[in-house]
Amino acid sequence: MGVDRGLDDEPLTDSAGRDASPPYPHLIVFLPGFGGSVLVHGERRLWGLGPRALTAAAMGSLAVGGAVTAAADQGGVRAEGVLHTAAVLPGVTAIDLYGAFARRLCSRLGLRPEENYREFPYDWRLDNRISARALERQATQWLAEWRAMSNNPSAQLVLIGHSMGGLVARYAVEVLGLWRISHAVITLGTPHRGAPKSALTLAGGLPRLGLLGTRLVESLRSMQSVYQLLPLYPCVHLPGSPAPQRITECAPALGLDPGRVRDGAEFLREIHRAASRNAGDPDYTERGVLQHAVVGIHQRTAGLLAPGTDGARLGVTGKRAHPANLGDGTVPEPSAYPIEWDHPGPVAHVVARHSTLPASRAVINAVAGWLRAVADPARLSGYRAPGAGLALWCPDAVMADVPFDVTVASIGSAAVPPSLSVSHADDGQAALASAPMTALDDGRHRLRIVLTRPGCHRVQATARDGSAEPLSDVILVVPADGGR
Repeated sequence: MGVDRGLDDEPLTDSAGRDASPPYPHLIVFLPGFGGSVLVHGERRLWGLGPRALTAAAMGSLAVGGAVTAAADQGGVRAEGVLHTAAVLPGVTAIDLYGAFARRLCSRLGLRPEENYREFPYDWRLDNRISARALERQATQWLAEWRAMSNNPSAQLVLIGHSMGGLVARYAVEVLGLWRISHAVITLGTPHRGAPKSALTLAGGLPRLGLLGTRLVESLRSMQSVYQLLPLYPCVHLPGSPAPQRITECAPALGLDPGRVRDGAEFLREIHRAASRNAGDPDYTERGVLQHAVVGIHQRTAGLLAPGTDGARLGVTGKRAHPANLGDGTVPEPSAYPIEWDHPGPVAHVVARHSTLPASRAVINAVAGWLRAVADPARLSGYRAPGAGLALWCPDAVMADVPFDVTVASIGSAAVPPSLSVSHADDGQAALASAPMTALDDGRHRLRIVLTRPGCHRVQATARDGSAEPLSDVILVVPADGGR
């Protein structure tokens, strides 16, 4: 089990120091993102083992067999709990601090784990429709138990999904009809319109990781859920094309399976069509299921794609300041809003990285505020984080003993220069004590570091005078032999 460092988990109290959190009447269900659930086959864990899982063989064992829409039972593989430690699937996503999110939200709202706070693990490799159907069954059962336990027959579901978990939640609510017993859906950094980062990996590979990267990409290409993360909007500049193209239009040129790409796009459009259709249903509108989105901003994000250098099939364009290339480091800002929103709804813009978004103080404050405002819709106008913040860039995976750069920039009134620290995510052991960074001509700060211990490391940037919330992300350090 990983260690959550550098976070306080104090309950919300009033001026006299008493717990100010009234009992929360509804059942909250949290859904992790891609890679956020432990996967088990028999007595063996396929995912969730930390450094011991960082081998090419282990990455290959995650591959999914069968048709595009895989069976729910993939050879006896089952999801066995939500990861409360850090994990990285290079080129797709990273997750961290789910344990801190659970503790802090339960503390703020007076929630009781396994009663009115539940976590829903699922096999994140499979078609998200399969996971949504499992969620519909499980959440309905949990809600019946909570209603009986709390003697509150009017209790409803509140679904909170990080990243891909938000897509699973929305499919269950909008397409499968779970809205009939739901009060709210809150998405945290969810790629409602897809994320170009997944296209970059599926088409371009992970050459810097050697054999491990090759086996990982092979496995990712077998997972229908990854195709359901591909962007719907035009984002690929191909040679000779006057304008960006959609992935569905250029899948063969990118070496991607057109059928899987089309099905991935159809999954996202199903949610959009169902939400639009539901909006015209009097029962749906009378129930008034609340939709909220937490959106990470100001982080360099893969957005506009083009043929890469050195013959690579796909790479990121150099337009770093383009809005499509800013977001939470994984999901571009424009993609983090539900498709049917024709204008921003209740939204929290937070200066945070995708991996640690759920545990951000600003996110906890926003989510807790939204959930308390059950009886006062006027309070649901939205939340915007303070103007000060930090922007952090670091690779999601590096080879052990190979130098790499981390850069940090200040946002708004955040103080500079920042400092950087690195610790191993499994045990909190420091790999780099708080170190000053070198100023660059463009206002950013940079530090070159080397990590030697395999596994996930937590990188944290800090404004020295405390003018901004510390910003962290996770890096996977691959053994020098490439995980053979």
